[in-house]
Formats: sequence, C-alpha cells, structure tokens
Amino acid sequence: MIRRFAGHLWRTRPPLRDALGFALVWAAAIIVSTMASALLARHALPPEALRIAVIFGLGAAIAAPLCLWFVRALALRAQSARFAAAFSSLSLLTLAFTAFLFGYDFWWYFAQWHGDTFTRLWLIQLVFTFASATYQFLVAGLRLYVPFGVFALMAAALLVARRTSR
Repeated sequence: MIRRFAGHLWRTRPPLRDALGFALVWAAAIIVSTMASALLARHALPPEALRIAVIFGLGAAIAAPLCLWFVRALALRAQSARFAAAFSSLSLLTLAFTAFLFGYDFWWYFAQWHGDTFTRLWLIQLVFTFASATYQFLVAGLRLYVPFGVFALMAAALLVARRTSR
C-alpha cells in the first residue's frame, strides 16, 4: 500500500517547467503584494522592507510547487474542488514556509547570544526563538498579505484549478 501511494505521488509530480514557472510567478506576486501593502500602510518603504519581501517571496516560491503537486495528487474531478484544494494548500503552505523562514531569520540574528550548539539550553533557545518569530509573523506579517495577496491567491488558485486536470 505504501509502495502504491509512493508510486502515485511520483506519477503526479508536476513537470519541472510548470513547477518552476509557477514558483516564480507566485513569488513575484507575493513580493509585489508585500511591498504594495507596506507602501499603503506606511506611505514609504522602510529599509528592511526589501529583506522582508524577499523572505515572503522565498516562502511563496517553496510553497508553489508543493501546492501543484498536492492538487495533482488529489486528482479531483470538479474544478470547484480543485480550486478549494489549491486555495487552501497554497495559502497554508505559503504561510507555513514564510513563517519558517521568518523564524530562521530570527534565529540567525539571535544565534550569537545563544548557548553552545546542541546543548539543552541551545535547544530551548532555538524552540522559543522560532516560536516567538512565528508569533510575530502571525501578528505583524499576515497583514502584509492583505489586500493584494488575497486577490493574487484567488487568481493563482483559479489558474491551478484550470490547468490541473485529472
């Protein structure tokens, strides 16, 4: 059964050209959305806005091919079901990978004050650094997806639903 499932996953992987193309388009849309939302909220771009936009774009670029693979692996017949699968998986995967990269950025900054590597103290500091970074991303970072990211998400999910067939 596991071998059959693994075979199904292998057969449903998206073509490399489609996966990379969608990753670039989705990352560009999220970067533009992030920058536009920052401009709209602050009327100017702070110096760290580009770094944050790149983190958001990388999270989107990692999530996009996995979303394609997930929707193709489900092999849903109805376009509305494919749209729902694409919408939910693309949004959740983008948020998860962006939160992870945000946490990694925090860890990279705070690592100089952490304990010795692979000790119990270091592990506790690592977990709490990622937890606090994820919390800060959820509180402050999610608003950078609104309003433009929601429209991009709907358009991307519709594109995936139309291009993904059984």
